[in-house]
Amino acid sequence: MGLCVTLAIVLFHSTGLFEPFELKTLDWRFKVLASPEKASDDIVIVAVDQKSLDYYEEMESLPWPWPRGLYEAVIEFVNRGGAQVVLFDILFTERSGFGYEDDEHFTEAVKNGRNVYMPFFLSQKDRSVDETLKEMLLTERSLEMHDASQIRWWTAQSVVLPLDALIENAQGLGNVMMVPDADGVYRRVPLFFKYENRYFPSLPLAAIQDILGVGQVTVDNSNTLHLGPRSVPLQDDGTMLLKYHGGAATYAYYSIASVIQSYVRLEAGERPIIEPEEFKDKIVFVGLIAPGLFDLKPTPLSSVYPGVEVHATATDNILNGDFLTRLPVFTLFLFIFVFNILCGIGVSSFDTLRVSIPLLCVFLVVPFLCALLFFQGNLWFDFVTPEVGVLVTFALTSVVSYATEGKQRKFIKSAFKYYLSPAVIDKLLKNPESLKLGGEKKEMTVLFSDIAGFTTISEQLDPEQLAQLLNEYLSRMTDVILSYGGTVDKYEGDAIMAFWGAPLPQTDHALRACLAALECRSALEDVCEEFQRKGWPRLQARIGMNTGDMIVGNMGSRERFDYTVIGDEVNLGSRLEGANKEYGTWIMISESTCKCVQDEVEARELDLIRVKGKESPVRVYELLARKGQLPEENVDCVHMFAKGLALYRERKWDKALEIFEEIQDDPPSAVFRSRCVEFLNAPPSEDWDGVYIMRTK
Repeated sequence: MGLCVTLAIVLFHSTGLFEPFELKTLDWRFKVLASPEKASDDIVIVAVDQKSLDYYEEMESLPWPWPRGLYEAVIEFVNRGGAQVVLFDILFTERSGFGYEDDEHFTEAVKNGRNVYMPFFLSQKDRSVDETLKEMLLTERSLEMHDASQIRWWTAQSVVLPLDALIENAQGLGNVMMVPDADGVYRRVPLFFKYENRYFPSLPLAAIQDILGVGQVTVDNSNTLHLGPRSVPLQDDGTMLLKYHGGAATYAYYSIASVIQSYVRLEAGERPIIEPEEFKDKIVFVGLIAPGLFDLKPTPLSSVYPGVEVHATATDNILNGDFLTRLPVFTLFLFIFVFNILCGIGVSSFDTLRVSIPLLCVFLVVPFLCALLFFQGNLWFDFVTPEVGVLVTFALTSVVSYATEGKQRKFIKSAFKYYLSPAVIDKLLKNPESLKLGGEKKEMTVLFSDIAGFTTISEQLDPEQLAQLLNEYLSRMTDVILSYGGTVDKYEGDAIMAFWGAPLPQTDHALRACLAALECRSALEDVCEEFQRKGWPRLQARIGMNTGDMIVGNMGSRERFDYTVIGDEVNLGSRLEGANKEYGTWIMISESTCKCVQDEVEARELDLIRVKGKESPVRVYELLARKGQLPEENVDCVHMFAKGLALYRERKWDKALEIFEEIQDDPPSAVFRSRCVEFLNAPPSEDWDGVYIMRTK
């Protein structure tokens, strides 16, 4: 089941069916776990914002596009403060509308800065290209790279280039083209591009190469880009997954108007708005963020995100080794396979929604937690695919389980619900294979019950009434036995056989049996009141119980068997039920049972007897009540009986007789009165050990 589901999941995953949903869960992880404080302080953005556009249009009458002299001021001001590099995310493809000198002064500032990087734009559209500029790009700005990978590099058909003077004098050039995912969201950036069989870097990578002092770059067979001390994991399409630290303005922003005016004030000997030292050792991006300039892009953290900040994020990730890596497909599917197996086993082990639904929730939560925890460690763990695997496994396992086991479960429930406790039935449902021949030795407690004088009672009723009486009696007694976790072994006419301690372990099996016996006596009184109203005779039931090692299991033939107990200790329990007749008692228990429950019930020792079929004598007790619930007059009777029994065993039959004669309306005392008279008239031999030999079963 687990393998089949995993193979199906692999097939659907390979078609990209789950990818749109997976990308949305990745976006949610960014929103929940983004940490703006982790963004590098060494990266700043000089922004062409709406405030700057409005200022120069209103105060200087300069509409967009601006003269290049304003950017010249930006370059000179930030470099005066000691900027490390300056990266323009603004394309300068046309001559300035403010004259040749405007371009010339700007180019001179770019050249003198020796740290200014200019953009170009690669495109898959087939458009005309200035051959001179193209040749300059191919011969002067292509990248030396060793590629041993199987990456499908993004290949361009054409290029949009800056002015020739900028190509010649900029410190470096880089592509600013970015490719969104299928849903239009920017979650990755290409670091390399292929054009005319040459390699070209992205704008951030062009600057990073110089910052790190790296000449040749390599990409190995594991799709890892090596930049000197930096190793950057790439996707199969050559893109790098971005690790966004926050929404827009995660990096320090400076309005370009404030920077330019600071330069003007500084040149005039006035205090600047911004101190140039704020740019010391900074990586300065100059980009567009005003809404009307159309460089805003949707990202996981915002539907309106400056494109220049996407480049800043890529730069931050590479320089600080803060990469988001997707879990390899093989590892993901290995996890799914193991998880589906565990889910299938877990769900099939339970047949109730009360258990299986919470279990399903646990299996759904685990991939969710893995996705969150792995993301904290910069690992993109697919969330949707494992969740689909869990749901499919749960559904199929439930259907198969119902189809293959439903009939069997119904049979077990219908066949055993009248004989076994619900706990036992649940165990059989979980382990139907336990319904096979064989047994095991366990310490248990067995109970035998029989109606006194049932033959006489049956003669007083017609067959229909007798059947109704017997059914009502057995039903009430069975309910009590099952309520105490007992297992009804069998019915034989009016007799009941039950046991405790199997198939489920019960450390208190003797106590459960004794409490059930006492409650059966109480329930019998209620039953008899109902019988009297119907004109039926009253019932009295004798109960015998014993505790010891017994063999329990399925006994019989391969086609027909019973779950029952056998053994010498079982036979003793049956003998004790019959021994009640000798003493006029209703519940007799063995010494082994009494030892287990003596702190919880009231019982009195009756005698030391030798039952038929057993050589060793057995000390027997009458079970009277729960601890502390014996009526006061009965307490006195118990104490006097114990005193008389002790004298009886000391062969002081005359004194014992006096005590037993004081106890009235007590059948066991009457039995010992007769014995005392008998022994006074005809004493037993000197080796008499006080054991009474039962003459009947």
